[in-house]
Amino acid sequence: MPAEIPADLSELTAGWLTEALRAGGVIRDASVVGFEVEPIGEGEGFTGALARLSLRYDKDEDGAPRTLIAKFPTADVTTRASVEALQVYEHEIRFYDDLAGSVPMRVPRRYYGDMDPNPLERVQHVLQRFFDALPVWLLRFLLRPLMALARASNRRYVLLLEDLAPHRVGDQIQGADATRAADCVRAVAEHHAAFWQSEALDQTRWLPSIAFGAPSLQALFKRSRADFFETYADRLPPELADAADWIDRHGVAIARHMASPPVTLIHGDYRLDNMFFRESGPPAPIAVDWQLVARARGVWDVAYFATTNLRRDEVSAEPELVRIYHAELVKHGVQGYSLDECVRDYQLGKLLLVQRLVAAHGLIKIDGERGTALQNLMIDRLMNLLPTGPYSQLLGPGS
Repeated sequence: MPAEIPADLSELTAGWLTEALRAGGVIRDASVVGFEVEPIGEGEGFTGALARLSLRYDKDEDGAPRTLIAKFPTADVTTRASVEALQVYEHEIRFYDDLAGSVPMRVPRRYYGDMDPNPLERVQHVLQRFFDALPVWLLRFLLRPLMALARASNRRYVLLLEDLAPHRVGDQIQGADATRAADCVRAVAEHHAAFWQSEALDQTRWLPSIAFGAPSLQALFKRSRADFFETYADRLPPELADAADWIDRHGVAIARHMASPPVTLIHGDYRLDNMFFRESGPPAPIAVDWQLVARARGVWDVAYFATTNLRRDEVSAEPELVRIYHAELVKHGVQGYSLDECVRDYQLGKLLLVQRLVAAHGLIKIDGERGTALQNLMIDRLMNLLPTGPYSQLLGPGS
């Protein structure tokens, strides 16, 4: 195994890369003797630090990558503390270890992945159950010390992944037309069908449910709501106030519903910026960035994609996308999940996205021209497709 994991790009060495690629079975005899670093996505609010590495070897060897993507945790302390608490770095590495080989969607090849041991691994499920049992009002007071503990983490994580160039990365700002959106929905439906109510998900102990940390996220929603409304006042429709009031009362229940059967393996961050497309051949996307992989009702991925990626002049395609998704599930063998239930879950998914967008406000640093533009566009698109009340019928009696 390679020596200590580099903390960031600045600590990468040719020797460490050689050991990592050999440990991953990528090279045998060749050694990396030099490399150039090209940062990717700086200033766009990413939760990871990415760079393309151009490698030089001491000899030619079949299969030795000339370029690859190196991924480390973000250097932003506030953002890192937020995502570290949700264990997203660990989850992505484990996804490549345990699940990537069974995913019908094309994903990047993992050359090497490693992380420091989790000091709380033996007790983390007990701790999570404890925090999930606390009332939201108490969690609001505990958020500051909990975030301070997350900031104290010095765990190291690294992924070396296939460089998908010359395939074209999607552009979320440009958005998807109806045809592109349908291709993406069909691809994720086939993926969901492959893991529908799969026993493999129950056996993957590290895999979180979409309700993981739901009370904490609800506490963040309550804490951030007023500032979010003030910051984006000119972008928010009047009807959001009613939706936010309902989410304020039922946010945890929404998450727990979306975590109830039938569940599958969701991507969690299914959007154009996390997809590559071939110049020719199959139109299905190549999906990257599996940090938010989870167990949930699959239509969450569709709600997240359609409401934050569909071009404004194409929003009339939204109902058809849900029908396409459901039809593809049935085509690939899913039974006992009606179109009406799928549509209801889709609307709940949009409300859960509102909750999480507000909860993340102020926690994940967004800077740079493109990052700010993307944040604003996501809000605008979601608000344009915001479900209208009454919402009680979505969760049933008592809501």
